[in-house]
Amino acid sequence: MLNLIEWIKSYEEQITDRLGIEYRQATLMKWHNGDRPLISSEEIVPAWHELGHQIATDSQFIFEKRLLR
Repeated sequence: MLNLIEWIKSYEEQITDRLGIEYRQATLMKWHNGDRPLISSEEIVPAWHELGHQIATDSQFIFEKRLLR
């Protein structure tokens, strides 16, 4: 799971580096239909990073908890 999240984060970084933040903003606006929350293009990479961090932290906690049983 963490490898997938890291891949997505890297992909988003590459899109921004190669095509610019304006491109990412335009693609996000095309997806926005009012039915789901929209994250700003500037927040995408940090959000994927934070999700990976949360999963890694929670996974470690769950793993340690199971070992202590």
